[in-house]
This record gives sequence, structure tokens and C-alpha cells, in this order.
Amino acid sequence: MTVTEQKRGKGIGELVGWKAIAKARELGVKTIFLESNTVLKSAIALYQELGFQKVVGRPSPYQGCNIQMELKLVA
Repeated sequence: MTVTEQKRGKGIGELVGWKAIAKARELGVKTIFLESNTVLKSAIALYQELGFQKVVGRPSPYQGCNIQMELKLVA
């Protein structure tokens, strides 16, 4: 998920994140899993704001991935 540089800082990423989470809940998704890179500090901060927590998952096929996070939607 990304927002163009000109539009950053306007809450668009957060809005998209919350909408994606709401849609996942609507669809009955139990866990959302993501992979990213810690160099993307603002993205990681956003994911944490949305409730994602760092996890250790299976090896990633993406060379740039150095962090995996998940959000459990059901207890």
C-alpha cells in the first residue's frame, strides 16, 4: 500500500487501511498478514496504529522483506 508523495500526510493511507480492515471483517477474514521493510518507517508506524503486531512467519519470497506483521480480527 502506498500513497503518492504529493498526497502523503493527509490521512489517506490510514483511511485506506481502516477500509481494508472493515472489508476483511465483512468477508469473515480472521487474520490479515503483511510483509514490509523497516526502512519504510511511516508505513510501519501506520500498521502499528491500525493494530498490526510484528510476528515471525515463514520465510518470505520477497527479497526486501525484513518484517512480517499481522492483525487478528477475531479472538
